[in-house]
Amino acid sequence: MQSVFMVLEELGSTSKRKEKISIIEKHKDSDMLKQVFKHALDPFHVYGIRAVPEYEYTGSNSVSLQDFIDFLPDLMERKITGHAALDKLSDMLSNMSAQDSVVAERIITKDLRCGVQGSTVNKVWENFIFSYPCLLGKSFDPDTINKHMTWPAIAQLKLDGLRVNAIVNSADMKVELFTRAGKPINIHNRLDADLCHLHVCDDKETPAMYDGELLVVDNAGNVLPRKAGNGILNKAIRGTISFEEACRVRIQLWDRVPLIDFYKHESSEPYKMRFQHLLDAAEKATGDETGTLHALANGEQKFKVVDYRYVNTLDEAQDYYQEALANGEEGIMLKTITHLWSDKRSNELVKFKCEKLCELKVVDWLEGTGKYTGYLGKLTCVSEDGMLEVNVGSGFSDQFRHTTKPEDIIGKVITVKFNEVIDSEDKPGKYSLFLGRFIEVRDDKDVADDIATIQATKTVK
Repeated sequence: MQSVFMVLEELGSTSKRKEKISIIEKHKDSDMLKQVFKHALDPFHVYGIRAVPEYEYTGSNSVSLQDFIDFLPDLMERKITGHAALDKLSDMLSNMSAQDSVVAERIITKDLRCGVQGSTVNKVWENFIFSYPCLLGKSFDPDTINKHMTWPAIAQLKLDGLRVNAIVNSADMKVELFTRAGKPINIHNRLDADLCHLHVCDDKETPAMYDGELLVVDNAGNVLPRKAGNGILNKAIRGTISFEEACRVRIQLWDRVPLIDFYKHESSEPYKMRFQHLLDAAEKATGDETGTLHALANGEQKFKVVDYRYVNTLDEAQDYYQEALANGEEGIMLKTITHLWSDKRSNELVKFKCEKLCELKVVDWLEGTGKYTGYLGKLTCVSEDGMLEVNVGSGFSDQFRHTTKPEDIIGKVITVKFNEVIDSEDKPGKYSLFLGRFIEVRDDKDVADDIATIQATKTVK
């Protein structure tokens, strides 16, 4: 039977989801492959190790991939932590075969580097990987607002950071941070005390998921621009953020959902009630809703509720949006007060933004010309459904071009700014982008936008 490493390489050789499913189908009797997918892709298999330790291959091959997988529950259950865990992991990797050690590293970093997500695996083994839920909004569209928005509505600032789910259980002072795709975020536990304190003031008996955005501040407490801030936060996803950087991470919140409802992928509590729970808890925890007065043992307060206001008409929402832009903010989110939290893209949440942005998956790395000969020239990117394909060749820094290799970027999701969706010149029936520019790598996302989502993206005037 083909080794797991070779199966992952085969999966990484194609960008087509149907072909990936076919490859997994071909190897579906491999229990080892199934275990690897489970430990790497299940968002709640967390190992408490920020980065793979250094190790030296001994050639003994005395540790099998199964031995390594059998060791993982000790990390998940924190039976072994800190330097002891790193030393044990380093020793195991040193004594595995070269191919198995690569697979083990990818499990620890939660990135199999083959472009496969849990949803793809679940096409072969139904409900095998927990499907990480996420409530998303629609792009601005007057028709959507006319059909689905009710008044009064809640308008909130749209933050320019990293979406985060904070799962809090104050009974054992446990906090876990995840991206919207279910990837663990490690910031050296710098928000744990603040979030547990908030939860005690909310409903300490019921574990909850707090939805919000991570931001990074400078030494003066000012929020860093998106590119700089998310560059630091991406380190938290990769496990390389420093303690000093983690100390500058802040969280702004806009929702809270009982954990049991989060696991069920739906809640029956209207948003007005969920948001009021959050406001009440923040007021108890801080003395006011802004989250700026109360100081904890670990320093200055690190959370706050997102700025918001109730609006009674679309004109009032537009006025708030213009105020936000004038103050240097990204935009606003407009939400019905009756919407129910669920795992979907909701018509009752609408994004007001002045830029057109989309998420695309990188499928090829193209060499540059002239001074970029030998370096990155363009990235071939596609929508999740394959209906849009575009070569993105601008927006890269020279450092990014010089240091980014094909294996670093192919299979990743990136943010692209664009002017318009246009018909493809050489692929009838498909689409491309006019003036697509690279913005950033999205290590927090595994799934790109589909063509319907990209076409619906409109600029708010």
